[in-house]
Amino acid sequence: MFKRIILASLLFMAGCETATVDYLTISSAPAEALLKFGDGTTCTTPCPLYVTENLTMTIAKAGYIAQEWTLIEGQTGYLQINLELAAPTEEVEETALPDL
Repeated sequence: MFKRIILASLLFMAGCETATVDYLTISSAPAEALLKFGDGTTCTTPCPLYVTENLTMTIAKAGYIAQEWTLIEGQTGYLQINLELAAPTEEVEETALPDL
């Protein structure tokens, strides 16, 4: 029974046309970064938006290096932005830890 449901679902999806996306979704790693656009509006990732004109934006999150991006009018799809740690470390010095 379960195999029939999967097969029926696959056949249904095969007959569907691919939908066109007319907006841009901006995501970040890590998530929940702040986007600030040139006009002062803000959004938190993931952030879907319509790009009706060329836009500059800054993406930032505490502990990470802020980045500036330019979005082009009519840009659609999916944009994944990977933020870089401001002070990456591989080791923690034992002397820097508080006494417990």
